[in-house]
Amino acid sequence: MPKPNGGTSVPLKVFISFFNEIDLLPGLVASVREHIDGSEIIGIDGKFKDFPMQGSRYQSNDGSDDFFKEENLRVYGVGLCRNEAAKRNFIFEKVEEGEKFLYLDADEEVMKFNKDLVEEGLCRLYLRDDDIFLSKRVHTYEDGMRFVTHSHIIKDNWVVGNMDFKDDIKDKEVALEVRVTREEPRPEMVEYKKRQHIEEVLTMKALRAKGLRCL
Repeated sequence: MPKPNGGTSVPLKVFISFFNEIDLLPGLVASVREHIDGSEIIGIDGKFKDFPMQGSRYQSNDGSDDFFKEENLRVYGVGLCRNEAAKRNFIFEKVEEGEKFLYLDADEEVMKFNKDLVEEGLCRLYLRDDDIFLSKRVHTYEDGMRFVTHSHIIKDNWVVGNMDFKDDIKDKEVALEVRVTREEPRPEMVEYKKRQHIEEVLTMKALRAKGLRCL
């Protein structure tokens, strides 16, 4: 049976960020293996400083790490991170100049992948309430790249991340389609996400004031 992406391997490092997500990780990993032939899956385990979960542990204790090891996948514990951007910046310690990488969260699954559009790297993300976003998720590493919010990367003099809603968002050709699998947001996450959004808006405003061009 031919692979969904056309049968040609794509040298792509897929980083999965998680913290105590054993119920969701098997589905996500299976979706990456099904759709992105030739990818290397790498787990990043750790807690954000203001993450609204009880307990003092900074890494998973629900078997998430063991799942990666049982699947013969690399997994790294990064401990307590200041925020989600700081945790994702660990990616840049594990990629070389010119390598392509994709980042995913534990509550996401890959639905489709088009190897011919990997250079553009756009992702169509389906959220819970029929909301859809375009986001650049596949990047080619260059020295100096870093996350400045949970979804925005500085590259050269550009800030790249989520894109404004467009009429053709459902029809635009993209490198991959991803859906959020968690049916309902955890109650403790609602306020956290609000604070995260405010922080993102303020960060982007400050970057624009410095003259950086934002997509």
